[in-house]
Amino acid sequence: MSQSGVFLPSQQVAEMSVYDINRISVPVTPPGYPDDTRDAHYVPAPCQVACPIGTDAPSYIGYIWEGRYEEAFEAITATNPFSSICGRVCDAPCEPACRRTSSDGPVQIRNLKRHVMDKLGADHVPMVVSVTRKETVGIVGSGPNPG
Repeated sequence: MSQSGVFLPSQQVAEMSVYDINRISVPVTPPGYPDDTRDAHYVPAPCQVACPIGTDAPSYIGYIWEGRYEEAFEAITATNPFSSICGRVCDAPCEPACRRTSSDGPVQIRNLKRHVMDKLGADHVPMVVSVTRKETVGIVGSGPNPG
């Protein structure tokens, strides 16, 4: 907890033992996917647990390693519509949680995300979603309160 009582995910991860991190279960399947896409014994990686939105970093790192940038792009954007921004401004709570931290240092997850988004993000044409409802939503506020 911070002084203001706001929960800090990266601080929570720093206070956990590796045993605790490996036992945490978070929803990792994007909405709309069948529930049976994951093995019943699947446990997300500590970096994925540490991510506030549950980005599947091990998948996109694997795709990058194999040179499959399109698949890496899809894995990155599956849970985060603002991936290009997060590749630059995220405080990367995933990196201190990386299992490789104790051996040769954490994988530079944020930089890998930025690389993929820089490589493919500008050329990506968002999928057009058809309107299914007549109702609209208004979003109020977009930054700090000046007063």
